[in-house]
Amino acid sequence: MKILIIGAGSIGCLFGVKLALKSHEITAIGSNNVYMTIQKQGFIFEVDGKKYSKFPSFHFFSKDSFYEEYSNEAHTLFFDYCIVACKSYSLSQIISEYHYILSQFSRIFLLQNGLGNEEILKLKYPEMNVYRIISTMGAELVANHHLIQTGSGLNYVCHISSFICETPFDLNDIEPIHYFVQILNEADISTEISEKSLQKIWEKAIVNMVINPIGALWRKTNGELLTLSYFWEIAEDIISEILSILDEYKISINSKDQLLQIIKNILQLTQQNSNSMLQDLKRNKHTEIEFLNQKVVDLAKNKKKTAPFNRLVVNLVKGIEKRN
Repeated sequence: MKILIIGAGSIGCLFGVKLALKSHEITAIGSNNVYMTIQKQGFIFEVDGKKYSKFPSFHFFSKDSFYEEYSNEAHTLFFDYCIVACKSYSLSQIISEYHYILSQFSRIFLLQNGLGNEEILKLKYPEMNVYRIISTMGAELVANHHLIQTGSGLNYVCHISSFICETPFDLNDIEPIHYFVQILNEADISTEISEKSLQKIWEKAIVNMVINPIGALWRKTNGELLTLSYFWEIAEDIISEILSILDEYKISINSKDQLLQIIKNILQLTQQNSNSMLQDLKRNKHTEIEFLNQKVVDLAKNKKKTAPFNRLVVNLVKGIEKRN
């Protein structure tokens, strides 16, 4: 299979390299800094202490080098699947910069955190089938060319058009989705199709709303968070507040205790991982807080409610962003 990955950071490269190791032809587009470093120093993938440095079917481009390579627009028709793995806040920019390419696909997979991403894509491409890959895998790109897998876990392919209502899968699109899931599993990317997409997307969002800002604010790895009793106290407050807001929208997901257990399981599986928000703040980059806890604040406001715990988290993270 020929697979295009747009906005390939740590997690996008992780999916790409694993697929390339199974001989799929991967074209990944990411930052110019990463591209320039890989051109000079090569690309290294490390998992469980084992390092790989030869990937004949993994091709990394910057935006400019990609367009130079694929100046003939007909090339875009030869990709079987497209994954968009950029940060949530960059999605609108990605749509603008890669509009012609994206418009060639009848389906797109979003490998992203956050809420409301599907709506952004559907606004531009209303006829497109948009799928979300919910991933609990962890990765870190060190020195712009050394990718380390820091956690593994089960991934889910989900389908919604709005983060406040369930959307059924398009029956005409089931066969290519099943095949896509098959090739992910063959590449050691454990994946299932979720029959409860809205629930899965909210559960992953809540995990991110708890782990990401607290880990980022305290500069703690996932393993370090596990042992901190006050982390769990704050987690309970954030989750309770989110569940009360979801009740206003008649959205039913797992209980607080079940969500806390999910968070514990993920932290145990990804103990080495520094979450993506922590990595962003360390690099003085923008975070995805607007697509996480801020969404809860906005949903509360729409129902004339407040979400003080989530608002506090948002303001603390934004304060660091502004300082940076």
